[in-house]
Amino acid sequence: MTVRGRQWRRRILILTYMEERRFYHLFSDGFRTDALFEDKAAFVAAMNIIAVCFLKCKVVIPAFCLMDNHVHFVLYGTLKECCEFRDRFAHKYSLWYHNRYLCRRSEPIDFDIKLMEDEKYILNSIAYVLRNGIAAGYIYCAEDYPWSSAGLYFRRPETLAALTAEWTEVSLLTIRKRREMFQTMNDIPGDWKVTQEGFLWPGNYVDYKMVEKLFRTPKSFAFFMGQSKEEEIGMSLGAREHVALPDMELREKAVAHSRRMFRTSNLRELDADRRMRLAKTLRKEYRCSYKQIARIIHLDQKYLKELLG
Repeated sequence: MTVRGRQWRRRILILTYMEERRFYHLFSDGFRTDALFEDKAAFVAAMNIIAVCFLKCKVVIPAFCLMDNHVHFVLYGTLKECCEFRDRFAHKYSLWYHNRYLCRRSEPIDFDIKLMEDEKYILNSIAYVLRNGIAAGYIYCAEDYPWSSAGLYFRRPETLAALTAEWTEVSLLTIRKRREMFQTMNDIPGDWKVTQEGFLWPGNYVDYKMVEKLFRTPKSFAFFMGQSKEEEIGMSLGAREHVALPDMELREKAVAHSRRMFRTSNLRELDADRRMRLAKTLRKEYRCSYKQIARIIHLDQKYLKELLG
């Protein structure tokens, strides 16, 4: 076969691979990104953006979780579909952020995407995504974490119906209100529900039935949810970290210490020496990981570990 023939064959194989529907883990690294969602309004906006992006893309969303400085999506579709969802989400959230805070984000959302083929790995990854809130220090059960799909699986239909009974249907909102809430000119299905917080309920678009078929039984789902696979999955994604406090809470404590120690609430104003002193205080008082402290106070993780380790 000629060189040109081999190149065409390789191109065909790549295109065929991209057209196959598979499970992908789409995620961002909190260490490489500053706080994504700085307040409740940002979380609400991101939840609505997920729904809008779903309507524009052909991708299936089995599970997701938004944390204050990173996101996780389990997606089912072609690589092209998943990348389109990624790009739409990043673009629309950046636009919302700019309009809300009248400034651009200091850096784009740094996404990675990982193909998942092994069935057990897929199940562990879904559970890992849904447990993210607990791993970050959320004090309630995973299904009560509001910024994820964790509350949808293996629930009685009557329970879900009762949950959504008093919520507003999109059809009852004025066109102006829809555009204001969802930041889109596209049509939202009229029977979709809007929560009291103002975001489109994940049960409208998350394929939780697909997840139930994957796990087969509530017992199996509970088993995987009860396992601690954070280190194993985190290492497979290129991340390994112990979190003692949620990032948002640690950031608040860092600002408070900075105000007391250096008379400034802006961590970015601190020089390297003062950042190191602050890092030492956080490490001593809260036993947080070097990685978490490094991203909170904007220092290189390796440099921080060498000096404090």
